[in-house]
Amino acid sequence: MTTLLTHALAYLVRGFSVIPVHGKKPTVSWKRYQRRRPTESDLRRFFAGDDATGLAVICGNVSGGLVVRDFDDADAYLAWQLSHQELAEVLPTVKTARGYHVYFFNCHRRIKKFDDGELRGAGYVLAPPSVHTSGIEYQWINPLPDGPLPEIEPFAVGLGDRARARGASRANKAEEHTLDCACSLSLEEAISKTLPRRPGERNRRLFAFCRALKSIPSLAQADALALQPHVSEWYRRGKPFMSGEHDEDENFGEFLYAWGRAKYSVDSGAFATALQRLETTPLPPIADRFASPETKRLIHFVRELQLVSGDASFYLSGPTAGGVIGLGHMAAWRRLRLLRDSNIIEMVAPGKRGKPGRSARYRYLLLDAAGQDRVDGSRP
Repeated sequence: MTTLLTHALAYLVRGFSVIPVHGKKPTVSWKRYQRRRPTESDLRRFFAGDDATGLAVICGNVSGGLVVRDFDDADAYLAWQLSHQELAEVLPTVKTARGYHVYFFNCHRRIKKFDDGELRGAGYVLAPPSVHTSGIEYQWINPLPDGPLPEIEPFAVGLGDRARARGASRANKAEEHTLDCACSLSLEEAISKTLPRRPGERNRRLFAFCRALKSIPSLAQADALALQPHVSEWYRRGKPFMSGEHDEDENFGEFLYAWGRAKYSVDSGAFATALQRLETTPLPPIADRFASPETKRLIHFVRELQLVSGDASFYLSGPTAGGVIGLGHMAAWRRLRLLRDSNIIEMVAPGKRGKPGRSARYRYLLLDAAGQDRVDGSRP
């Protein structure tokens, strides 16, 4: 139990959501930990008895965007390894009872089945040092890196074949979580999904368009000037919903400015990216004024969300905030209200009907023009 707890705490520090298992079955009600990670005290309670024979890591957003390619057929993994040697050397890999697990980050949020295993962006996988029912212990053959996991597109590097993928079995349907994911956006989708829908949205939606284009591999590193035909099409289709006197040339000029500031593509996900950054960036100075670790973590998270979002505001709801800091949605909403009343964030637009469970738009106020913390916590 001590060994399992030590590993579980280490996975938690990495940002993974961890649960105890007996054989392959969770020993706790685990669905809630698809939305929020357990706390350290949760894990100490989970592994205090002798029920667990191992531990599992939950895939998806709650673990920072974790996806695992499960090779049930060892020969299939070895064939992939032979044809992708450089990548196989750096991707964290586990030797399982029957085959291999390959870990990486991506925005895939379904379970896809193949003849030789699964691509798991939902559900959970057993992790070392779990013991399989056959008695074989799961072991890392490529350890986890010190920093974030590599972010790759599995279908582009041979870890799956879209044409041969099947959906999860009916028994596993409850584990699937769909996501409006930009990893597979086409140019048409990048345009249509980011068009302004009402007057006053042009600037924010233009920034979203930049990030959507950066999610398309062939355009991610493109010279912004070469994208003018696509921007013109976006402008033409969105113009009926734009207010003011902005013409096409001015719109393109603002696109060029936004392109340089849109550092993160949509496929990395502002939420997942901000969550990962919590592990590597220091607390904002203003967090020292508060006693609760949940409040400190929420301040840290909204600061990282703002940095990821650039000049744009960000969406956040009580349930989402609660999942990050380990509180219920009403308690998390009250912490958001505390931050707002303390002039740490401002609410740009309320959620639907002002309900705590609805996403509102916020802006973090304690960054200077260079994206640095104001040490004294003063507002601009």
